Amino acid sequence: MDLPLVYSATAMMAAYLCGSIPSAVWWGRAFHGVDVREHGSRNAGATNTFRVLGPRAGVPVLLLDVLKGFLPVRVLPIWSGLEPHSDAWTAFRLMLALAAVIGHLYPVFARFRGGKGIATSLGAVLAIHPGAEGVGLSGPPTAVGYPTTYLEWHTGLVGSYIGHLVSMVTEGVFAKFPKLKFVLVEGGISWLPPIMWRLDKNWKALRMTTPWVERLPSEIIQEHVLLTTQPVEEPENPAHFHAILEMFDAAHMLMFATDYPHWDGDTPDFAGRLFPKH
Repeated sequence: MDLPLVYSATAMMAAYLCGSIPSAVWWGRAFHGVDVREHGSRNAGATNTFRVLGPRAGVPVLLLDVLKGFLPVRVLPIWSGLEPHSDAWTAFRLMLALAAVIGHLYPVFARFRGGKGIATSLGAVLAIHPGAEGVGLSGPPTAVGYPTTYLEWHTGLVGSYIGHLVSMVTEGVFAKFPKLKFVLVEGGISWLPPIMWRLDKNWKALRMTTPWVERLPSEIIQEHVLLTTQPVEEPENPAHFHAILEMFDAAHMLMFATDYPHWDGDTPDFAGRLFPKH
């Protein structure tokens, strides 16, 4: 279904206005009698609010700024008439996210003096999640066709993640968008180090074919990519899993994921039992 022009324009304006709410300015004035734009870095964002007014003001401003990006992307597509997870639906959500960030950068309610858009962008973070492999225009999700059992599908999911990751690095996505963070949700983690090794080795020999990749792919990946703990691999010998964690910057790349309400969801203590204590 095509997106009606009137609704598209209205939704974009609503997202911009939502992003334009100057959380830092209004909170600082209302509860502290301070305009954060006159102190610190003079930026109307969560970081400067932390710097000037401390965490009691910085935390709520941060949460409000994240909501400014999250709410338009989550709510407005509901009434768009677009099929969820279709290409048009995804493109519409990206446009809404961009409108909200622009609103934060240039808020109409604060004389177009806004923040840096970091927290607002967090509300529209880019991620990949399994479930639509081989749907629509996509080809079969594996090189040997469509899985016929849940075991085959679930085990072979890493192929999709590897394909997306290698493509994004070699096609220069992170060179074009140097601030982008990309989350690989529910893709496991043990496959990452060997892929980084392989990419680094091949880049050294074939870097002339991708001149926009100006440094080791493993460095790019560890700067821009995040992974989640659910479902994490569980080898018989825990030391093998701990060794994998030492092969990449796990301390900064791994995020806890519960996968609630699925039957195989994790709690923090259940997931944490797999990791070393230090």
